[in-house]
Amino acid sequence: MFGELKEMSKKQEKTYKDKYPQGFIDHYLAMYSLHRSGLSNQDFRDQNELYIECEGQEEFQGLIDEIVLAEKQEDLSWFLKSAISNGIDNIDLNKLKQMFEAIKHFNVRN
Repeated sequence: MFGELKEMSKKQEKTYKDKYPQGFIDHYLAMYSLHRSGLSNQDFRDQNELYIECEGQEEFQGLIDEIVLAEKQEDLSWFLKSAISNGIDNIDLNKLKQMFEAIKHFNVRN
């Protein structure tokens, strides 16, 4: 049974990597785990600013596009798993959705 679950997980991960080859969300979540300890709207704004400062506005737009795709594909549980694996404390699906909303509605300054 465990072999089947492991195999199924590998297949799902391949599909996941095929759907999101750029890995913008995974990268954002990894950065978040290193630089933030909370899940407040201010933490989200601060991380968005840092992400843009480090990666640029074009990459941030790629992140937004990937979030929109993940929502349409109903793949948020994959990214919740990634957030938990990255060590983001107290994250749940609701907080992840709030984080993604903060990203999508962030006012990028030039």
